Amino acid sequence: MSRTTLKGMLFIALLPGCDLLFEDEAGPATAATEESGSSQSKNLTNEQLESRIASQESYSYDPYGKRDPFMPFLGEVGSERKSGGGSILQQYDLNEYVLIGALSPLSANPRPYGLVRDPAGDEHVVEIGDYIGKNWGQVSSINRDSIGVKEKFQLNDGDLLVTEKLLRLGGGMGR
Repeated sequence: MSRTTLKGMLFIALLPGCDLLFEDEAGPATAATEESGSSQSKNLTNEQLESRIASQESYSYDPYGKRDPFMPFLGEVGSERKSGGGSILQQYDLNEYVLIGALSPLSANPRPYGLVRDPAGDEHVVEIGDYIGKNWGQVSSINRDSIGVKEKFQLNDGDLLVTEKLLRLGGGMGR
């Protein structure tokens, strides 16, 4: 016989003894009493099993009144907002940007894009959802001749004020 065959036969011969490895620390006496209880649980009908499952307490998460963890923080009124924000488009006020052009969605690319120029003369491509301006303005719409930006302001009493501004082609601002 080969060594591999001998090892396989030894493994099969010792396999039934593996139950002894999983006995409780209390000893074989408690294992025997549990065995009689487990035979009763194996004989449960589907209705009995479903009633046991239904009687167990279940947990349900309720997100009502909780902050969405995937939405960006607005930051404190006096600190991060005054420093200019996180992206390169948040270095200047919204009225300092000039809209150069907008690309309408095509069949190959359904997302519209806008091209803006900052006061330093650098040009940036923006799309819906991008942040622009020092007041955490977010691009909400892009049309042929304008870009809609929603700015969020936190008032002293904690309320949130949302204003929508239009950045028009050629540098004009509107509401």
